[in-house]
Amino acid sequence: RQFNVLNTHFWNGTAYWDNLNFQGEKVGRFWCDSQIWPIAFGYASEEQAAAIFERIDGAPDVFEGVPLRWCAPIAEGDEDPRYGPDGKYGDTRRPHLREFSWFGRLGSGDILARYHTGQQDHAMKLIMRFAELVTKLGTVTECLDMNGVPRRGTSGGGDYLEHAGGFIWCVGKGTFGIEDSKNGTLTWTPKIPQAIRSASVFYWHMGNCWEFGCDEKNYWIDPKDTKGVVEVYIDDKKKLVTVDGKKWIFPRKS
Repeated sequence: RQFNVLNTHFWNGTAYWDNLNFQGEKVGRFWCDSQIWPIAFGYASEEQAAAIFERIDGAPDVFEGVPLRWCAPIAEGDEDPRYGPDGKYGDTRRPHLREFSWFGRLGSGDILARYHTGQQDHAMKLIMRFAELVTKLGTVTECLDMNGVPRRGTSGGGDYLEHAGGFIWCVGKGTFGIEDSKNGTLTWTPKIPQAIRSASVFYWHMGNCWEFGCDEKNYWIDPKDTKGVVEVYIDDKKKLVTVDGKKWIFPRKS
């Protein structure tokens, strides 16, 4: 149903309309959150995703200097008059914010969309870019420009939980490939780069805290004294794993 709604009412042939009001009026300025989340959740076709990524990848410094720019550049004189100062819908008080990034609603969607379409290396590059900035700045900043410089934004400042949550989501669902939103089934499709020799993450599922991880040779699942079934996907091969309170270990390379 969601795919049909997006495809019928929002897809304009090259991108998604950004707004569709109850009068059927449409606005298309390539606001990036409108573009990447349908891909991340699997509602975009391969052709639609390719068209959107072609535009973003055609100007990486413009869109992904820090993942991800809010809105594509709008040429001078090409503003939609309905959204101008005297327009029907008024205008945002700070239109310059379009060129900045809010990671939680933009960068995390970009990364998850890259993972969904099999672009693991690109996704990891974006994760590392944001992680480097958080380390450098010592906080998760609300608003960054494409050079990684903090901007005023909406006065949110640092320790911005939306972005911290988005980053955790990228690592947990993206890099580690842990998912339980489909019928409550716990699945694991690890996408951890081989260059990362050791890593682990805690994941709450059905009231219990599980730990997923790897070392140089093995992947492992530690259910922490609980039990359950995990669908594990390695090299596109599905394996149903039943764990009963004990750590389960299997080779990192099949």
